Amino acid sequence: MIVLWIIHCVVFCFLFYKLCDFDQTKLVTLRNHYLPSTKIAQNLFSELISFRVTNQNNENFELPRYKYFTKIIENLVSSARLYGTPIQKTINEVKTALSKDIIFEKKINSSIGGGLYQMLFVSLVGFTFLYITKVQLNLSIPIYELLNIALYQLLGIVIFMILSFKLKVYHFSNLQHYIESLYIIRSLNQANVPISMVYSKVCIDSLAETKKLKPFKERVLTILENIKNYGELGAENFEITINELWQSNEFQFDEFLSHLAALKLVILVIFFLGSFLYMLMFLSS
Repeated sequence: MIVLWIIHCVVFCFLFYKLCDFDQTKLVTLRNHYLPSTKIAQNLFSELISFRVTNQNNENFELPRYKYFTKIIENLVSSARLYGTPIQKTINEVKTALSKDIIFEKKINSSIGGGLYQMLFVSLVGFTFLYITKVQLNLSIPIYELLNIALYQLLGIVIFMILSFKLKVYHFSNLQHYIESLYIIRSLNQANVPISMVYSKVCIDSLAETKKLKPFKERVLTILENIKNYGELGAENFEITINELWQSNEFQFDEFLSHLAALKLVILVIFFLGSFLYMLMFLSS
């Protein structure tokens, strides 16, 4: 008994040590990527409202982590600390985009939550109908059949959540990478750093070349060529590109919501209505 107690203590101490030593950065990053909190976004927006350029000299300066917005601000602050580049105008741009993103993110959360509510409601109505049918017709429904229906519907909910996250990554991930890269290019160009450093920071090869993003890839290459040949990025072309990227990001929200609604309908038909149609066929036989 004492030996067993000692073993339990050793295992507990080992697990406790590992949990204390566990780097939660990746876990937090994944959570912010797939489950961004609008409350954190609002806290970040509040911080940016009171943000002043003098904050960049504060070593303990820390912002709430939300999507890629915090990373953009941190890159700007880092550039300002190292090279003295102006950042207030860019922060105002990011702040405007953040306010729109909060609104769209609330719509997305409402749509996903509404989809889950509809699935649970359809499930409740279906099981209620089966119970009433069983009582009125004095039928015997095997418990394993009900369990199969419940598990099948649970599978539908899991697939809905996974595919909704996949859709979100598909619609926004590559576009957000472009936005980050352009802000890095502008801050480094204002600092007059070598073009080789700009290329290494941007990682131009990692930018996606889908049909919708190919024009932006060409724009980025043009901007980098201007920096290489003339030492400047071409302010007008850059401003047009960054504005169009923000607008494309807004359009992606609308497209994502329509795809999410279609996914919701497919899941409801296949996993929920389909399971009860199977049970009706079973009862009629």
